[in-house]
Amino acid sequence: MENTISCIVKSVFENNTFSFEQIKGGGVVNIVYKISFDDTSYILRMMQGKEYLSVYQKEQWCSDAAITVGIKTPKYIVTGVVDGYAFSFQEHIEGVQGTKVPHETQRIWFALGEYSKKYNSIEAPQFEIDYGDTINELFSSDFFTAHSLFSEDIITNIKKRLGSVVFRDFKPKLCHGNLHPSNVIVQPSGAICLIDWGTASGNYVPYSELVELFAWNTGKDNIRCFCEGYGINGEDLHSMMYDIQTLVLLRLLKVLRSKIERAEDAKASEFVLSTTKNINEIVNFEGEVLFLKNV
Repeated sequence: MENTISCIVKSVFENNTFSFEQIKGGGVVNIVYKISFDDTSYILRMMQGKEYLSVYQKEQWCSDAAITVGIKTPKYIVTGVVDGYAFSFQEHIEGVQGTKVPHETQRIWFALGEYSKKYNSIEAPQFEIDYGDTINELFSSDFFTAHSLFSEDIITNIKKRLGSVVFRDFKPKLCHGNLHPSNVIVQPSGAICLIDWGTASGNYVPYSELVELFAWNTGKDNIRCFCEGYGINGEDLHSMMYDIQTLVLLRLLKVLRSKIERAEDAKASEFVLSTTKNINEIVNFEGEVLFLKNV
């Protein structure tokens, strides 16, 4: 790996004198290093496979676009492929990960709301999520009935609920797709920097951002802070809840299928069991609220 890092650095920078250290926990997929020269440092992110270059190119576009609307996010320097590894260099931001400063949690979520409001204004049709294709793929090969997860009647109800929202016309706007303090750097000055645009998409705003918050164990207070930062009041949120809950259903189904296909460990099995149970226990698929978590 050291030779590969050296080749990547030398392909970008004229200065061949540098040091590097791996940043543990820098990402589930990415291999992340801090590359230091005498006068400056950069973050090198790598994935094995030249096909991943498009991911870094997307991230660079998103970062550049977000910066134009006043978002504090690392600027990308260059992307490329060397020795079969796709890579990106971005500026190094001094600070600590948001999860390591729990006393800042509510301020972070408020800032994420403010940031989302700004970058959700950016048109991103090139990254549009095709919900029709997503649903067709999700239910291909009668996956859920073949695995004895849901009855045909429940599958029919699920498809009807999903179809009530996802085929609506919307202009795809930039969404981060993974808002969480783990994707935040709090600088020594207190400034909050949003990182990692790998899951960004052109999507249905602000619903697609809220879906991630409602689907997982985000917490009611954190969602409240996010909405305050975004400018979403209680009445606004109530009016959006039907669509939010519908897309939460879609999100959970996608993860459920993925985990089963990858045959993950006992923890994944726990998710499979609990999610399957929760969906099977839905009494009214036309109701405003399908899942009580975070509501």
